[in-house]
Amino acid sequence: MDTTRTTQPSDVPLNRLREIERMSVRAWNACHNNGITTLSALLQHYQSHGTFAKFRNVGRLTETELINICGKYLQDGNTQRLQTIEQKAAELDLNIQSPNWSLWSDLELAVLNNELRERVENFSTAAKDLLRFIVPVVDRDIRAFDGYVTALQQKVGFTPTDRLTLQELQAARAELIQVSETFSIHLPEEEAFQRFTTLWSERFGFTKEELLVYRQAFIARQFPLFHFLNELLFVRGKGLQDHIQKTMIGRYPFRLGDQKRRLEDIGSEVGLTRERIRQLAGTIPGRVQIVVASLGPIADYLCYQPLFYQGRDLLIIDDDYAQYVNASEGVSFTAGFMVVVLETFLKEHYDRLEEDFDGATDYLVHSELTEVFDFDAFLRRMAERLEQRIARPYTLNLLEEVEANLKTPSRLRLRRACAVCELLAHKEFGITVTDAGELLFERNTKKRLDEHIADLLLESGKPLHVEELSARLNQLFPELGTSAESVRGTVLRFPERFTRYDTGSTYGLSEWEAAGQKFKSGTFADIAEEFLVSCDTPRHWAEVAEYVMRYRTTTERTVFGTLKADMAGRFYFYDGGMVGLTTKPYEGVDTNYRALHPHSYQNLRHIIKDMGGDVDTAKLVTYCMLQYRLPQQQAAYFVHRVLAEEPQESEGVVES
Repeated sequence: MDTTRTTQPSDVPLNRLREIERMSVRAWNACHNNGITTLSALLQHYQSHGTFAKFRNVGRLTETELINICGKYLQDGNTQRLQTIEQKAAELDLNIQSPNWSLWSDLELAVLNNELRERVENFSTAAKDLLRFIVPVVDRDIRAFDGYVTALQQKVGFTPTDRLTLQELQAARAELIQVSETFSIHLPEEEAFQRFTTLWSERFGFTKEELLVYRQAFIARQFPLFHFLNELLFVRGKGLQDHIQKTMIGRYPFRLGDQKRRLEDIGSEVGLTRERIRQLAGTIPGRVQIVVASLGPIADYLCYQPLFYQGRDLLIIDDDYAQYVNASEGVSFTAGFMVVVLETFLKEHYDRLEEDFDGATDYLVHSELTEVFDFDAFLRRMAERLEQRIARPYTLNLLEEVEANLKTPSRLRLRRACAVCELLAHKEFGITVTDAGELLFERNTKKRLDEHIADLLLESGKPLHVEELSARLNQLFPELGTSAESVRGTVLRFPERFTRYDTGSTYGLSEWEAAGQKFKSGTFADIAEEFLVSCDTPRHWAEVAEYVMRYRTTTERTVFGTLKADMAGRFYFYDGGMVGLTTKPYEGVDTNYRALHPHSYQNLRHIIKDMGGDVDTAKLVTYCMLQYRLPQQQAAYFVHRVLAEEPQESEGVVES
């Protein structure tokens, strides 16, 4: 796809883009975790890299979703813009005369200003840049916009791109002036406001002067419903009888900061029994909805996000949404009150879920889906799983879970129900979804000390002393209060998991030895015994020490001393520094080993030197057997030792 373009879409925050494009939780988390906070940042990344595969936890489906979103906003934007503007310009008189704005009423200007704002939202980035830093704000005032565009027509030196931008603004100006010519003082919105004024005056006792403050917002189709309800129910105390209103305030946290009162206290204040107050409290949400419904069909004159997205399958009314409404209307309602109100307007299209496990979020699900799937039962099943003890994380196939409980087979509704369940599981319980579309249930049990020790050993990749293990655990998890004794006791209780890999208290994972990671368990004597068991003849102690030092950091002297001091008596020391096992019979093996004088080494070196570069090892072995009366295996090791030019100080000590 050719991503070259000269226009950019209006910058949209990631949260807003999530609502507009119905982004999945996986796609939204991928953008959020990688620093993508706006639409322009998303498009810029796609233009630079052409993929989202390098994002963490982004699979094939998530990448396809993000690419489709980018493609929607990048497809031949400049060409479409040019065609649209040229078509409008051909149909309009771009030099149309400006009306006499001084003759316009505030009501007509308010409506036309609203029309201007709607068009500005669809302007190209270049056109918005021309309007962005102008004072007065020309993108909100039709009079300022008209004057600014008229002045731009006199400017010279436009580039082709600038001329296209100017033509776009001229077309918008001409359209707005044409719209203004059809205006009259009897606007439909004005007539509707007058009807509602009469209705609310009769039902709730409002005067026309008190309702006049809502006139402009109503006509602009931005009627502040919750501000009006606050005045109606909580300031004026209209719509509900006095004892019902006090029961509502005392028993329902509909407003931020309201304190819940005891039934007895409310009953004493209004002169009713505790039981009667309890009965009334259960009817409060329904009574509020009756009051809201009695306002009349005002949904078309509101400006709330859920009402503009009736095609969405799930509406989430939480504290964030309540904060948005409270800030815009200067009220302090909770999400619980807002969902009661909005449920009244959306009851033809949405059903409210009854289950509420976090107590702070309410959900309205499209009725097309609630007819074929029980979302409340789904939430209960998830809660039951989380209440069980989860020692190890596991996944649940979401598609299979939904399909098994879908009342009517439908691939389309199955996918829609899965998307809603994914959002519900994440929002209500914090359950994440893997790239494979599976719900991930994390461990909910306390981690045992042996698991902490195993994690540290696995991270280090080598055996550690109990003192070092204790120090690291106290550094990472000071609340455990770990000591070296508790670590030692733990590893000894799990011999199938931990193994001692050195002298003292140095331990590692048992699986290392089985996996052939150059680790061997046991002491020096254990490793030496393993080596001698595999040999048919006794071996020189230095050869045994060499094998031990493959797995332990030590010296030949230390290994020799350890074998000599073995309390189990597993080793038998022959003359000449040869070592065998006491439990192994060496049948048919000449063990008539002899101690060699240090001069023997010097003599053999002279013989090797006389051979020059043509050293015959077999002849040297035969020579040593005859000259020093050595068994073959001792003679072979003696020749190997001299050829390797090993230092002989230790030989003299041992063999003496």
